[in-house]
Amino acid sequence: MKPIMHIVTVLALSPLLSGCIAWEIRDEIRATNQNLCEVKPALVHTLHSVEETNQKIAVTQAQLAEIQAALVVTQSKLDAVHASLTRTDEHLTTVGGTLGQTNPKLVDLDGGLERMKVLNDVHATLKDVQAALGPLSGAMGSLGGAMSFLGLSSDSSTDLLEAEEESAAADAAPVEASAADSTAKPAAGSAADASEAGASKRPDPLLGTWVQVYPPPSAQAPGTTSVRITVVTADGRVVSAHDGQKPRSGKWTRQGRTLTFSFDPVSAGAQPEVETGELLSLNSRALTIRVGDSIRVHARP
Repeated sequence: MKPIMHIVTVLALSPLLSGCIAWEIRDEIRATNQNLCEVKPALVHTLHSVEETNQKIAVTQAQLAEIQAALVVTQSKLDAVHASLTRTDEHLTTVGGTLGQTNPKLVDLDGGLERMKVLNDVHATLKDVQAALGPLSGAMGSLGGAMSFLGLSSDSSTDLLEAEEESAAADAAPVEASAADSTAKPAAGSAADASEAGASKRPDPLLGTWVQVYPPPSAQAPGTTSVRITVVTADGRVVSAHDGQKPRSGKWTRQGRTLTFSFDPVSAGAQPEVETGELLSLNSRALTIRVGDSIRVHARP
């Protein structure tokens, strides 16, 4: 608008100007018109470019709106995933607590399986002991018959230990009486030797097979058996099988009411296991012995 105003102003003043100045002004006006004609296409092109840019901006805004809507949907999905992960974490925590309760039960089950294995070993051992005691049982039957034949058997309620002590006292009385009479000393000595020889030939009432019946099973350790079999033989040997252990063998000695078992070492270089007890009562069917502070009761099988 300013160039046009200048041109109008110049035209209005041209009559007042000289000829040369008028021609120069005319030339300037022509040059300006020519420049305006050249600028107009550029302006048109610029306007088209601005319109295209506006269209692209509109498209971009639409795409941005779509992206924003997609982000909203994605955010809602992420919220759902987060909630799901939270529930999963809570479930895993619950499962961890359940596993914490299950682990002790599995440990108990493992212990039960170990006890079952021990019981199976005990059962196999008892079978071996039973097979080994078969011939010994026949021998003990023959020994019982021999004892009956020799008049050494007694009623099941008779305490054999008391009877043995009374018999020993009765055998010792003639020896003491003969010691007072010096003239009869050789004869008394012969009588005492004969009495001792007779006593030495008597089978020990402890011989045979015994099964422990007390303490009862409830007093035993969990997972073990209350069966304890002890076999005492006339040659001074003893065999004992107890609670799934391997049968132990050794020697036995008895001095009056004191009974001593000396079991063979379980390994080379080990010491024999010695077990000493006091015989409280003994008859043809039952044996009671005190070992330390415990009382054990055995019976004939």
